[in-house]
Amino acid sequence: MTSAANGTFGICCEPEDTAVYADAGFDYFECTVAWMLCASEDYRKRIAGAALPCRVANCFLPGDLKITGENIDRKRIADYVEKALSRAAECGIETIVFGSGSARDHAPDFPAERAAGQILEFVQGITPALDRYGVTLAVEPLSVPDSNMINSVGAGAALVNTVAHPRVKLLADSYHFYRMQDAVDSLVWSLPLLQHIHVATLPSRLAPGMEEFDFAPFLNVLKNGGYSKRISVECHPTADRKKDAESAIALLRRIWG
Repeated sequence: MTSAANGTFGICCEPEDTAVYADAGFDYFECTVAWMLCASEDYRKRIAGAALPCRVANCFLPGDLKITGENIDRKRIADYVEKALSRAAECGIETIVFGSGSARDHAPDFPAERAAGQILEFVQGITPALDRYGVTLAVEPLSVPDSNMINSVGAGAALVNTVAHPRVKLLADSYHFYRMQDAVDSLVWSLPLLQHIHVATLPSRLAPGMEEFDFAPFLNVLKNGGYSKRISVECHPTADRKKDAESAIALLRRIWG
């Protein structure tokens, strides 16, 4: 792949929707783990038939596969992780995004500190499988109310640093970052941990350029800090996907320089 310094931009979408994004100049697409890679038995055919290569997958865990709380099904979790990572490796997917807000959220009557320990245990527990399949996990901070755990870049970085494993890294998402009014300084000092980036506008979570929103401060921190990995647009598509695609790639390449 080319580095982000040379413009490596992807799009989160279904394999069948990739043609319009390939025509616009995107470099890869990002599928879902829970709803495509693990739920679709024809995942190989769908990915192979896409107009772009699939290098990243998000939505690691389905919402009903809880990793926090009193009733954790460790056997089901282990079987699911094995299936997800083996299929990812088979399809050439190098990074899996660990957002999965519903799976990691704690119930109102369950201590947040205990839930944080369970999330740590989960991530530490899958590192042998990450090594075995050559896949990197990117921990994604999510804004409230999308999750009540790991809501800032700093919190995500703390988890990554505690795990201290080369295949456990960090993601920063511009939509969640600005929605939480996260500190730009946290993005600066987290740069060495970053594996992946998501971008979308605020407040409507559209493709870059589809509503007024200034991405320059966020992207310039990455560019000036030497970030050289992938950047995916993760947005709500409009009825005009061609316009979405052309708007996003033009804006991103212009800012990235």
